[in-house]
Amino acid sequence: MKTSAFIAFLLAAYPVFCSNYATTPETLDCRKYVAQFAPDLSATQLVEQDLLHGFWTQETPDGIVYKFHFYENGTANRLQQDASDNLKATQLNWQVENWNGKPVLTLQEQGVFMVNPMQVEQTCDGMVLTSLAGSNRLVLSYSPLLDHAEMESLKASLEGDWTNVSWSESGNQCNNLEDQAGSFLNFRFNANGTYIMACGNDRLKMEESGTWDLSKDGRFIFFQQAGLPLKVAKIAGIDEHGMVLEHSMNAPGFSDFFCSDLKSFTFIR
Repeated sequence: MKTSAFIAFLLAAYPVFCSNYATTPETLDCRKYVAQFAPDLSATQLVEQDLLHGFWTQETPDGIVYKFHFYENGTANRLQQDASDNLKATQLNWQVENWNGKPVLTLQEQGVFMVNPMQVEQTCDGMVLTSLAGSNRLVLSYSPLLDHAEMESLKASLEGDWTNVSWSESGNQCNNLEDQAGSFLNFRFNANGTYIMACGNDRLKMEESGTWDLSKDGRFIFFQQAGLPLKVAKIAGIDEHGMVLEHSMNAPGFSDFFCSDLKSFTFIR
């Protein structure tokens, strides 16, 4: 969806507010990563490169933490984690535009009409985003990406078939008296970025497929099915023999498959 006209309207409507924006972009020399930037990069391009070369954290007063993972295809995964460690992932569309030398970032939740254009001020700690439609501000803290070699090694270690060994056959957590005999939960992660998840019991089998990717810090797995909300699981541990995923069944989407109070699920190859 094009947002240029909407941003132009806001800039025209708030000329005094916008005139106070800083016009000198950061050079990013204070960042913890090393990148060869062309000397003639615009303010917009600097912001784009900055977003792509890190992952970004926003903390709210009520204990909710948002982590943003930006991708070159114009999408971003926003991971929400509350004080009880519950997880929720949302996919956004993003773009940075240059208005009179001022970089403006727009974030739009997929499937939602409303956009939120924000003036960007880069600092050595991260970014300060100020809404063009008001005085709301978001402070994003910068964290470096997981080393590329480590990321590739972690992805390779996930590839293959995984069988859950911690799922109980008891149906009591579903508020019924029937045992779920033969309950199973299996994952297959393919090198081409696709996955298959199969789960069920002796009477019922369900299967889903889609694409998977790691978060930019290597701590979470994102699961995407076309036209459906993004799902997320936290990697609590992994080695050549086993893997533990936390909250994978408690996150939105996964709770449809099993009723469980389990906080972690253990898999073996």
